[in-house]
Amino acid sequence: LGLPSFPSKDLHYRFLSFFKPAFFLRNRNYAKTQATPPYNIDYAGSLFRDYPGPWQVMLKLGDGSLACVAEQEKRYFLNE
Repeated sequence: LGLPSFPSKDLHYRFLSFFKPAFFLRNRNYAKTQATPPYNIDYAGSLFRDYPGPWQVMLKLGDGSLACVAEQEKRYFLNE
């Protein structure tokens, strides 16, 4: 991208910074390890946002549906 006919990286960043995600969904399988039985806990969930709503942590239930277990205005990190 350093060619004269292409805009600079700074211009790319400033242009793309104007856009906000309108919909976000990330499905993942997780495993939690602990020192007491059961030692491994496997679960599935999603990180969801429908802009301008809050970020939501969804836990997958046994019937395949998702239940909201937490929500906040700032995006959650994967280690939270």
